Amino acid sequence: MDAKELRAFIDAKFQIPVVEGEDKLCPLDEAIRKHVKKGMTINFAGRGGALLYQLIREFWGKKPDFTMVTHYLNSSHPRAFLTKNWLTNRCLRKIPPMGLIQTIHHN
Repeated sequence: MDAKELRAFIDAKFQIPVVEGEDKLCPLDEAIRKHVKKGMTINFAGRGGALLYQLIREFWGKKPDFTMVTHYLNSSHPRAFLTKNWLTNRCLRKIPPMGLIQTIHHN
C-alpha cells in the first residue's frame, strides 16, 4: 500500500463527519427553561453556583415545589423558596438559629 492509498484509507475510515447531529450545547437559562419543570427533584453537589442562581431567576415567584437533594442544609440557604421537600444528611446551624428549617418544617 503506497502513501496515497494509505491516506485515502485513513480519510475514509477516520474522518469526522462535518455534521454529527444536533448541537446540544446551549446557554444555562435556555437549558433550564427547556428541561426543568415544576415538581422535579434536583440534586445539588455543593452550593449549586450558577445553576442555583439561574433557577432562582427562572422560578422567582412561581412556587416550583422542587424536591432538593443536597449534602447539607443551613439556615441561610437561598434555595428555600424553591423547595417543597428537602433530602439531606445534615443541617448546619447558623444565625438566625434554624429559621429556614423551621419555616420549611411548618410549611
